[in-house]
Amino acid sequence: MEPTVRHCETAGCGGCAGTRACMGPGEHDVTFFSSGEKRAATLTLPRDATRPAAAILVHDFGGHRNAPVGFARLAGSLAEGGIASLRFDLQGCGESGPVGVVCPTGPWAEDVLAAASFAESLECLDPCRLAVIGLGVGAGVAVEAAAMDERIRSVVAFFPVVDGRAWLRGLWETMLGDGAWEGFLGAVEEDRRDRAATGDSRIVPIEDIIPGDRANGPDSDPHLTSHAYLSSADSLLRFRPVRVARCIAPRPVCVVTGPSGGDQAGVLHGALGEPRELHTADVGRCGFGESTADGPVRALVAEWLRGVLR
Repeated sequence: MEPTVRHCETAGCGGCAGTRACMGPGEHDVTFFSSGEKRAATLTLPRDATRPAAAILVHDFGGHRNAPVGFARLAGSLAEGGIASLRFDLQGCGESGPVGVVCPTGPWAEDVLAAASFAESLECLDPCRLAVIGLGVGAGVAVEAAAMDERIRSVVAFFPVVDGRAWLRGLWETMLGDGAWEGFLGAVEEDRRDRAATGDSRIVPIEDIIPGDRANGPDSDPHLTSHAYLSSADSLLRFRPVRVARCIAPRPVCVVTGPSGGDQAGVLHGALGEPRELHTADVGRCGFGESTADGPVRALVAEWLRGVLR
């Protein structure tokens, strides 16, 4: 399913943020507020569903809601199964500024909870059946938000990152060696001291935080985060939702990883209480957008959510 994008034309709607009940099936560009700042989002509503369950989709570090990792396609698959979805740009990403302030510790979990509150405000959705689906660092954010707030009834974690320091260290030492990792930590520590003295953080290319990540060249997605402040790296180093994962129980969690690993799926699965599931799918770490296996993966998620959000 490739939903048609619609913009609400109801008088005074302002992007549907004020009317709450004016939307029909398909995709709608909407905005909501988190900590007083606007967040850009897309709401997808299924056909022939009265007050459906809804899933909040949380993108990866430096990504955005329409990045080519398949969230738009996943939203379509969920809608075909009668589940609504709200995918949005986290603080500092996509169309949710300030660009480059990419802070998964704290602010991003608050963004998810603000998205849940916005979903609750929509008369067309069932506020008692909210799930969160996250990818990579976004999966860790989903875990953190669910541990904080019982309104989130279930979680799907794709290729989760639940210990930012361990994840970054693995990337740096594997790709660039121990010395490079120590140099990175030194740069972050120096920036931390400078922020305390001046209030300013140094902005660097995203690959200076996540080695091997893409530079935002002329042929790349212009909405991907090409640069970020070193304060964002400091936030990611402190990011450890694995410590609160057990707080989600007895709400169900589905963890999805790929055959090549490279994430912390096993770490998260071991930290969770019951009920929990771990699935290994034939899909790459980049997501489920371009993979030939993404259809079965999307179907698995939609079917699992239909079961737990009844």
